[in-house]
Amino acid sequence: MLDITARNKAIHLTWLKAYLNLGEERPTWTFFADAIISTDIPPSHRVDEDPESRVMPFLQSWEMRARGSTLPDDLKEMLKVAKEFNVRLGATNPTNEVKEELPIWYHAKSNPTTRKLYKTKEAKCLRQRHHIKLVRDATTYLANIDGRHIPAANCTCETCKTCRTTHKCPNPSSCINLMANLISKIAPKWNPSRQTNTTPAQTPSEEPQPQEHQNEATFDKGNETSELKNAIKIFGGTYEGSHEETTPTPQTDLNRAEKTTVYTDGACNNNGNENAEAGSGIWYGPNDPQNLSVRVPLKNQSNQSGELYAVLMAVKNQPNDADLEIITD
Repeated sequence: MLDITARNKAIHLTWLKAYLNLGEERPTWTFFADAIISTDIPPSHRVDEDPESRVMPFLQSWEMRARGSTLPDDLKEMLKVAKEFNVRLGATNPTNEVKEELPIWYHAKSNPTTRKLYKTKEAKCLRQRHHIKLVRDATTYLANIDGRHIPAANCTCETCKTCRTTHKCPNPSSCINLMANLISKIAPKWNPSRQTNTTPAQTPSEEPQPQEHQNEATFDKGNETSELKNAIKIFGGTYEGSHEETTPTPQTDLNRAEKTTVYTDGACNNNGNENAEAGSGIWYGPNDPQNLSVRVPLKNQSNQSGELYAVLMAVKNQPNDADLEIITD
């Protein structure tokens, strides 16, 4: 018998993969979904008047409503699946290009104290007059500041003159200071202005980073993530009771463009009884790190749910544009 719950979950996982497939090939419907999702937030997250600051919850720190959501049912179910499988931003070694593509507002890897800065008049000016949206916008702006700039409201450097005349900015120096402050509060591993192959020394002017961000400061130089779409992970988890990012096996990029053959199977102890316990397995080849066996996290435990969940795991590991051959019994 077909397990409808498992089938629907597989469908919503497929939609989720398409939604997170950031880049030129991203489906048109996902942009409408972004706009709809960005409006479905609790009052505590409405810290600014610019809804364009909220791009995507998986790239930022804002969250959707826990209750009273007005989202269409299909989007609700897609986001529910994302939460179940712990979809989040998590790359071992992101390149500077990836770091700079992230939204600077509600930055997912920023110090939590940053949010209070979003309510300031300087933040509003940066969003509405300077059009600062991404980390790249701020780092580019800061890199091109006139060397004669001084941190004063009456600064007459060329940068401040341009801000006043072109952007109608009333206090360029304050806006520049806020940009630098926002960048400084990004966790070291995700900060394009820092060298993150070693733990950076903390200067007296810096606020201590939360423990979760301190743990991100060191990493292996290998396994670079060079595209933002590959920085969002499924099954990338944080073990309960620990702030440290861990890498369960497998933690797979959502977009791996290659043809794959995978064997799937499912089994169930006490099948047909109330105490049934189902399991699923996927096998790519000898000693392949993607080989996996898990308990089925579904309400209905049966041989069928074990088989279907194995197929679901295989599908979620495969990019949309690659061929997948599933061999099952």
